[in-house]
Amino acid sequence: MTATTFQERLARIESRRPPIPEFTPVRFAGSRRAALGRGLRGRRRTGRNLAWMGVGAVAGLLMAVLLHGATLPGSPWGPGSGHDEIVGLVGLGGVLAALPTVLLSVYMRVAKPAFFFFSVAYAVAVIGAVLV
Repeated sequence: MTATTFQERLARIESRRPPIPEFTPVRFAGSRRAALGRGLRGRRRTGRNLAWMGVGAVAGLLMAVLLHGATLPGSPWGPGSGHDEIVGLVGLGGVLAALPTVLLSVYMRVAKPAFFFFSVAYAVAVIGAVLV
C-alpha cells in the first residue's frame, strides 16, 4: 500500500473533476448576430399578429355586410330573394359570436396570441359596421 498525503489525494480528486463553467446570463452570451436575430424574430411575430388582425377585420366586415344586406330591400340577398334567410342567419351568427370569441381569446391569449388579435379585430369590425 502506498503512503499518500492529504494534499496528494486532493490533487488527484481535483484532476478528475471537470472545471466548473462560469455563469453567464443568456442575454450576454453569444455573438452580436444572435442578439440581432432575437430582435428580428420579435418583429416577425408582430407582423404575424398584424396579419391576423387584418384577417379578423375583413371577416368581421364580411359578416356585417351579410347581415346588413339581408335586411336591406333591393340587395341581391335581401328580403324576397331565395337566399335572405340563410344569409341573414349566417350574418347574425357571426355578429352574435363576436363577444364570446373575444372572451375566449382573452382566456387563451398566452397560448394563442394570434387568435386574440384576430378576435379583437373581428369584434371591433363587426360591431362598428353593424352600428353604422
